[in-house]
Amino acid sequence: MRTYLFSIFFLLLSCSGESPAVEQSAHQKLEKGKWIVVESHPQEKGFGYGIKFSPDKQYFHTDSKGQIIPTMREKVYSLSGDTLTMVDYKYEPRFRHTKGTQIFYVTELSDEKLSLKGIYPDSTVTMVLKNEEM
Repeated sequence: MRTYLFSIFFLLLSCSGESPAVEQSAHQKLEKGKWIVVESHPQEKGFGYGIKFSPDKQYFHTDSKGQIIPTMREKVYSLSGDTLTMVDYKYEPRFRHTKGTQIFYVTELSDEKLSLKGIYPDSTVTMVLKNEEM
């Protein structure tokens, strides 16, 4: 019985998608430098000028000078496979999913370029960001 449970557990771990090393590499690419918006369609749905991802899974918007815009509430992100989820906690809990959550499909992630396609709330959003190293 124990061998059977162990083999099921091992099978589930080996079929879990991307390896932790690949996911760690993607996190390191996101957290390196500041991401400047190069293209955004539609224009008003983007991140403004840019965005900075931090190692503690928070994100910050940046102004035209590359300075981080401080916020009173936490903004967190998670990267799971090719899905980037961003949650802004400035909204109260009952509105957080409808107004404070953005979900993107990561079409390209390299040291220099990040391409996103909106999934939620607006699937027509596409953005291309370039990395501006610190």
